[in-house]
Amino acid sequence: MHEACATQEAKDGMDRTPQQTLYVRNLTEKLNKEKLRRQLYNLFTRFGPILDVAVQPGQRNRGQAWVVFADVESATKAKSTLSNYVFFAKPMDIQFAAARSDVVTRLEGTYVPREKKPREERPAKKARADQPAGAPLPTSAQLEAERQAQAAASRDANNPPGPIIKVDGFGDDVTQALIDSIMAQYAGHKETRFIAGKGVAFVEFFTTGQATTALQGLRGFALTPAYKMRINYAKQG
Repeated sequence: MHEACATQEAKDGMDRTPQQTLYVRNLTEKLNKEKLRRQLYNLFTRFGPILDVAVQPGQRNRGQAWVVFADVESATKAKSTLSNYVFFAKPMDIQFAAARSDVVTRLEGTYVPREKKPREERPAKKARADQPAGAPLPTSAQLEAERQAQAAASRDANNPPGPIIKVDGFGDDVTQALIDSIMAQYAGHKETRFIAGKGVAFVEFFTTGQATTALQGLRGFALTPAYKMRINYAKQG
């Protein structure tokens, strides 16, 4: 959503209907993308659970970011408090975003892919030996997604489906409230057992089907700028 709406956001600075996503501009250009995401996350997270912080690459979109909260109340509070806040020597301009974030619509199950602008054709690269003639070469992102899917399938074979899923591998910046706010988007969420200091949480649903829906929807989801969800069925017995 974010890159497609950048031009519209920049032209329309008027307040919009309150929603979970904030559009932030007039940001410093002295930080690289990942450092800027981390600094924004640290600044905004005190107002409530954050689903995503998006900073688009490219010279045209520099100085802009989108901060997606788990609820409208947190976003409204952050906007009210931090508007014109001096962040790395520049006062931030904060508005509610023009459109709902894809992160939010995916969680709600209402996501609709947006049309992408056609890109200029680039000279064809030499095909790999195992690549059928004429087939498009996979991108690095596609290869990584395939690797993660294979690893996940292997883990699932060892842990058969059940009503409890395990989330692990996260740091101290992930709290039970943050995990609860994500899981509550899915029907049947019963409870979360959070093991403080261990980077592990067990999330129980009323049925295996409900747990499976959440697992499939959240695998690889960016819970924080530094952590993508590592999620699997919990061991039974």
